[in-house]
Parts: sequence; structure tokens; C-alpha cells
Amino acid sequence: MISEPEDVVAALPDSPGIWQRLREILSAMPPDFRNKVEADLQHLSQAGVREYRELLRLPLEDRLPVTTRCIGLWALSRLNDDRGVAAMLVALYDPVTTVRAAAARALGDQGGQIALSAIPDLVSLLQDPAEEVRRAAVYALGTLGAASEVAALASVAADPNETNHVRGAAAEALADLREAAACPVLRRLLVDPSAEVRYWAAFALGEIGSGEELTALVTLAEGDSGQAENGRMVSDEAAEAIARIESRATVRIIAIVHSGGLRPIWPTGLGNRLEPTTASLTTHSDGMSQSRLNCDEGVLAVVSGYPIAGRLYRASLISVFDPSLTELLVEALTRGEGLE
Repeated sequence: MISEPEDVVAALPDSPGIWQRLREILSAMPPDFRNKVEADLQHLSQAGVREYRELLRLPLEDRLPVTTRCIGLWALSRLNDDRGVAAMLVALYDPVTTVRAAAARALGDQGGQIALSAIPDLVSLLQDPAEEVRRAAVYALGTLGAASEVAALASVAADPNETNHVRGAAAEALADLREAAACPVLRRLLVDPSAEVRYWAAFALGEIGSGEELTALVTLAEGDSGQAENGRMVSDEAAEAIARIESRATVRIIAIVHSGGLRPIWPTGLGNRLEPTTASLTTHSDGMSQSRLNCDEGVLAVVSGYPIAGRLYRASLISVFDPSLTELLVEALTRGEGLE
């Protein structure tokens, strides 16, 4: 940790041109945010900030108004210069609650390898006495992609002694991390007494969950009348989560072993739930990414998880839009059987 403000700016060259960059950032902002951002930039100008060195010092000057210091942290994060991380790290330990929270959010918005060095400091802020700071720390851990802190964030989300706003933010951060290890805790949170927590647990499971969560999410979608802080209904978010999970689970690649080369499969008796395709082959080598290849090249498709994870098949393609049929189809097709 850096102990003195002077350590931050020592030996750093002045960097003219920051206002051109800040104006570019302003022009790229959505219209709803421009008025506030423009007012913030005017605030910085009135504070006499002309160069990067001055901006870097701004959050650390306790004689300045808190608003000015926090705007300085925001501007540093938007300029995305790694030197700004040093000032943010100092500000994480400021005696002023609002400054600590602004520093945590700035680190999350900054991102990058240098900002990742702040993860231990952010974890320590999960015990900060101020809710605003704990919530900002949770946000930053999520946006920084602190996968090593899944357990810490899950603990916050499940803590009945924590405020519901912080718990909900922790569930949202787990969605950002996209780690399946968080799913058991998130499933339990679907029946939490707090609508805020249920909402963000449903959101997170929509991002990283699987078919295991569908039954519980259907229950919320059909009967949860709770409302989150953002004004949205828990039932609506649960319905959207179901749709996101199904969109990941229902399109699968089914391939058959055929020593004579590629051949089309025209299954019958399964209605319009199958869409046979022979013009191209889509491979899902990791279950997520896709690449389309010409079947005439005799490419190999990976059938992930069914029936042998990672097994290669020379094949034609069927995209399955009903997940309940997947296992049946793979079993039949990998035995080389037709589907009559």
C-alpha cells in the first residue's frame, strides 16, 4: 500500500491533453448521462485541473471538497491510465466513507492487470463498517473478474446479517465472474426472504446456470410478486433467466460415426423439434464458442458430454431445439442407428 500522496505523483511526467480525452469520453456517453458528466467535468476545470499530474493528486487532497475528490477518481478510471491505480489504492483507505467507495468503484471501472493488484484490498473492504463501501467493493470484485474470490462473494450474498442491497450486489458480481462454483449458493438464494436477493440470484443463474436451476426459476416466474430496488419484478427476471439458460442448452451438436464419410440424417417421428442441416457443420469444442465449417471438408465435431466428453465424430449435423431429446439422439446416432 502507498502511504503518502507524494508517492503517487513523484517522478511522473506531466501529461497534457487529458481534456481532449475527457471531452471524447463525454461525447461517447449516452444522452441520459451527458448532463451529469458535463457538470462533473466543469467541476474539475473549476478545481484547476489542467494536466494528469494535477488530476492524480486530486483524490488525495483532504482539504478539497469530497465531491471534487470523488469526481477525480471517476475521471482517473475513465482515462484508463495505469498510473491512476496508485491514487485509487491510497483512496481505498481514506477516512471519508464516500471517497473509499468512489475509489473501489474506480478500481472496478479501471480494470487491467495493475488494478488486479487491488483485489486483496477490496476483499478487506467487505468488512468495512459502511454499507456504501462494502457495496462498491463487491461491484469492483465482479467487474475485475476476481474469480479467486467466488467463495468470499458467495459468503456475502448468503450472509443474513448483511444488508439486502449488498447481498444483491454480491449475487450480481457472481454473475460477472461466471463461475459455476457459485451456482449452489445462488440456487439457495432463490428462496431468500429478500426480493432484492432473489432477483439478483435469478439474474446470476440466468448468466451462469444450467438445467438444474430451471424448476426453481419456474416457481419464481409463475408466482413471485417481489420487486427489486431497480423497479423490476422478480418473476420477470426469473422468466428471462429461464430463457437465457434454455438458449444455451437447447442447441446441441449431434454427430454420427460413419466410416464412408458424411451423410445426411433425416429423422422421422420427432415432429418439427429437429432441424437437420447438411450444408455446414457447427462445432462446439468448448460448449460455447462456435465455428462453421463446410461438411465437404470431412471435419470432426465434438459432442461435449454426450456420451463421452470430448469424443470426436466424423459427422453430419443436427441442431436439437428440445433438450429432452439430446441424450436419446446422441445414444442412437453414435451407435450408427437411424431414427425411424
